[in-house]
Amino acid sequence: TYETEVKKPFDVFTNDLSIAINKFDKEVAVDPKNAIFRINRDIRFAKDKAPYKLNRSCAISKYGKRDHATPGYYVEVTADKVGMAGGAWAPAPELLYKIRQEIAYNMDDFSKLVADKKFIAAFGEVKGEKGKVIPKEFREEAKEQPLIFNKNFYYWKELKPSLITSDKLLDTIVEHFSTVLLLNQFFRRAME
Repeated sequence: TYETEVKKPFDVFTNDLSIAINKFDKEVAVDPKNAIFRINRDIRFAKDKAPYKLNRSCAISKYGKRDHATPGYYVEVTADKVGMAGGAWAPAPELLYKIRQEIAYNMDDFSKLVADKKFIAAFGEVKGEKGKVIPKEFREEAKEQPLIFNKNFYYWKELKPSLITSDKLLDTIVEHFSTVLLLNQFFRRAME
């Protein structure tokens, strides 16, 4: 049942999603094998020893699922939701510094991207854990743009579970992801 009702349909969906995203974001990889996360959980250090995840998920980006920092597109499907995310999750300290520097140097451009009506309608806001202390060279800019305090920069949206079996699933997700293309490109440029 898992193979026919969950695994294979999600494999096909991920392939179709990769192709659709690649039409507007040429930097992402199209190989679904490098995008789909395993169903097995790593239970070595977890309190919950359940061997399997209760979701299927994929990360479509330049380097695939193993690279959490490079901005891409993430989808998670469970029995009760469809989750979508994007952005720079857990960048290494040197990459975080570069992102903060890019925001400080291009404050107006960044502020326009995070205030874009389509982005706000699709994802709401840029989220992420805040640092308590930032390098002194960013303190003045952080007064104007508090997102400089972030340690990661991501966007998250949950959709109704009825979408999972809908013919509109792919189009809805692609429409949402198209609104974060410019933000993803901003973060990628910063990290180069």
